Amino acid sequence: MNDSGKSGKTRLGLRVIALLAVLTAMEFAVAIYMNTGANLLLVIFALVKAWLIVEYFMHFTRAFRSSHEEK
Repeated sequence: MNDSGKSGKTRLGLRVIALLAVLTAMEFAVAIYMNTGANLLLVIFALVKAWLIVEYFMHFTRAFRSSHEEK
């Protein structure tokens, strides 16, 4: 892998981390300021964050690709 590929992946990783931080802040704000009816919204935030972690940091879909698709 060349350096441009690594820097692109690093940028993507940093964007995902930033998005996780924003979602966490939003989740915190919803939990603090919305007293009723916020459970569904909190579950949606949690599912989106879980998907981001599994997809970008655990490389879950890569496990199901064949070796010739990974280029």
